Amino acid sequence: MFKNGTVKLCDFGFCKKLKKDEKTKTMCGSPLYMAPEILFGHAYNFKVDVWSLGVLLYEMIFGYCPYEG
Repeated sequence: MFKNGTVKLCDFGFCKKLKKDEKTKTMCGSPLYMAPEILFGHAYNFKVDVWSLGVLLYEMIFGYCPYEG
């Protein structure tokens, strides 16, 4: 999304605020963009968002998702 000439990254799904070093096991999101920790039901932190961003950037550059659903 763009606002006043600035690119904004947004998510229309769910979010959960975590404290520093806190982990969660909530299963939500789009499976094609989920980090392996979420898919396997392991505890995770904010770092899974970096995985999702990487998948999104890959798809934007190459025109297809790096994984098949």
